[in-house]
Amino acid sequence: MSTDRDTGDFEHDTLHLSSNDGFSITLEQYRKLMTGDFAVGELMKSEESAESYDLHVNSAGLNVDLDIIECTQTALDGRDVGVGLLAMQNIEKDQCLGIYMGEVCKEDSKTDTDYTTALKKGYCVDSRCLEHGLHRINDSAGLTNVVAQSCIVHVSDSGRVINMPLVIYFSSKKITKFQFLSVAYGDQYWTCRGRLMLWPISMPKIRESVTREEAVAAIDACTQ
Repeated sequence: MSTDRDTGDFEHDTLHLSSNDGFSITLEQYRKLMTGDFAVGELMKSEESAESYDLHVNSAGLNVDLDIIECTQTALDGRDVGVGLLAMQNIEKDQCLGIYMGEVCKEDSKTDTDYTTALKKGYCVDSRCLEHGLHRINDSAGLTNVVAQSCIVHVSDSGRVINMPLVIYFSSKKITKFQFLSVAYGDQYWTCRGRLMLWPISMPKIRESVTREEAVAAIDACTQ
């Protein structure tokens, strides 16, 4: 395979990533996204990804072109469920939200799976070591607008270009300003906890400064 490729830059804590042919990042840059003591050969993939993407991410893995913030989220019964991720702009369907970053480890070594997601058969990404990132997205027990996709990034390593896996989050439907991002973590996530319906929008943010049209749009989007 040709190694004549444009290489992603990592400046000002941002990294350009793309599935476009002819684009690659360095192995050092990949290991900033996927940390851990893993051998490259264990994660290499022979096939290309069907999902296309092109985005710049910050040091937390979030798409820098989107206005997404951390915000306290509560359940419908008033319980505080911690921090979630809130859209501060309208986001169209199939938009790249960012990369699920963290430490690569073997799935059978994990007993606490709250902040892990599958990367490749037998391996997962554990984000507990990160303060910020997509792992802050909560599961609203059925009301979801985000989906995880297994993707490939081309990585330059010792004169060759190899396929390495990434987990990229995409919007599964249009997300309206003031809506929380929500992803389904599966039945295993709810095994040791009761399912909770969460507030899908941030009423405090709406009350702070919002037009009537934006408020109506955010509320209407929750019923679609």
